[in-house]
Amino acid sequence: NEQIIITAETYIYAIWEENPSFMVSYDSNGGSGTMVGDMITENGTFTLEACTYTAPEGKRFKAWAIGSVNGEQKQPNEQIIITAETYIYAIWEDIAVTNYTINATAGVNGTISPSGEVTVAEGEDKTFTITANSGYHIKDVKVNGSSVGTAATYTFNDVAANATITVEFEVDTVPHICNPTLVPEDEPDCTTAGKRAYYHCECGKNYEDAQGNTEIDNLEAWGIQGALGHNPSTAWSTDGEYHWKECVRCAGQQLEKAAHTDTDTNGKCDTCEYQMSTTPDNPDNPNNTPDNPNNTPDDPSDDKDGLGAGAIVGIVIGSVAVVGIGGFALFWFAIKKKSFAELIAVFKKK
Repeated sequence: NEQIIITAETYIYAIWEENPSFMVSYDSNGGSGTMVGDMITENGTFTLEACTYTAPEGKRFKAWAIGSVNGEQKQPNEQIIITAETYIYAIWEDIAVTNYTINATAGVNGTISPSGEVTVAEGEDKTFTITANSGYHIKDVKVNGSSVGTAATYTFNDVAANATITVEFEVDTVPHICNPTLVPEDEPDCTTAGKRAYYHCECGKNYEDAQGNTEIDNLEAWGIQGALGHNPSTAWSTDGEYHWKECVRCAGQQLEKAAHTDTDTNGKCDTCEYQMSTTPDNPDNPNNTPDNPNNTPDDPSDDKDGLGAGAIVGIVIGSVAVVGIGGFALFWFAIKKKSFAELIAVFKKK
């Protein structure tokens, strides 16, 4: 647009100079990693790249700011005109966090770490460490109620829901050699059952033998010896009213005790022959004296009819044979004037 004065043939030459270029650079603005910019000629266009920086903790990429962190914000793939050296800044925004709870509990004799209500952000991983006390080991690990084995660690990957983890422990199995000691026999008596001798180990097991070869599974029911029951003596014990037999195993126990009876009126108890009276119910017997409590004549010839017991028995048998029962009864009770008890006594003597 400038003017010149022409006074002769004139050549006008174009004079060239380098077109200026400007550096375009990226800035992570608190993130990490590397992104490489470019040299762009003046008034040239630059296409914004996708962000490959690693976002700060709890942040995510929002936009590119042109010239400063407060500059105009653009999204990847948009273009800008470059007129000078330019810095492009990554702009970050907070991530909306969803938290979940993992409830971790351990039974007795061990621990789990961390324990209790553990907060975990959505998408994160969380590892739990399980430790048994000395003398114990992990019996079972359950996640949300289902067994996952007995590993000493468990990791929840990419957490997306609440969860539970529980651990059980049990005592280690330690080889035990039993050393049983004798438990003496508890002998039965007349009324109480007893128990056979056995062997007991401090581990709680019981055995029939000292070597511990035969274990007793149910000690309560094993080896019971029934009560013996009373064993009466052969001889009678008596007092003025009763007779009884003593138990030979438990002194003082009176067995078969009953009152004295004398149905044959001979002055003695029918059962035990206790002398109940020195005067049996037979006034015609001259031997019924206190000096003769057994009611026996000193001599068979002392019978008032001069007949001995043998003679009387002979008469009885002969009378029955000749005249029958009726004739003998007439002889004995009417003629001899004897009682039935005296007849029985004669046969006993014989």
